Amino acid sequence: MFLPGVTDELDTYLGTLDDELRGLRATVSGLTEQQVRERTTRSALSLGGILKHVTFGVRMWAARLAAAPNRCAEDEDFDARIQEWTDSFALGPDETLEGALTAYDEAIDSLFAVLRTHDFGKPMYYPPQPWFGLDASQISVRWGVAHLLAEVAHHAGHADIIREQLDGATTESLAGITWEPPTEQQP
Repeated sequence: MFLPGVTDELDTYLGTLDDELRGLRATVSGLTEQQVRERTTRSALSLGGILKHVTFGVRMWAARLAAAPNRCAEDEDFDARIQEWTDSFALGPDETLEGALTAYDEAIDSLFAVLRTHDFGKPMYYPPQPWFGLDASQISVRWGVAHLLAEVAHHAGHADIIREQLDGATTESLAGITWEPPTEQQP
């Protein structure tokens, strides 16, 4: 678990990212194949779909970082990448939670191995994404890691809501974190 103020900027980013990724993994613990495919909100998202989508994103960022400052091979075929992104939001009929977790763990291991070797100020390629108003062919590793952290936290929040709707469990309870609200101070 991340401890605030441990050492430096890199450890802060990586520790926080690790916390979010571990929390997302905890969110699917103890669920059945049917439960990870269940939609509990108006959204088409399921826990299995979120896990698969975050795996796709983590894998893409690891590839981009490994190729920095150049474009990675995975970004060469833009149409294929968009199709893979689109398909990443749901587990396919032949995919399992166990397989999704294995892919997730492998993607995270790859990402952290690459992240530990980079200078945060180093440039990296990021494909134009006009739907986000972003057209930057070169960004910094720092921006890339901050963006990835924001995306993972965003999806981890979705996952927490879906899990709570399934059976009342929360990421904190599944990760063994307990929190008590502060009691009101008496004068």
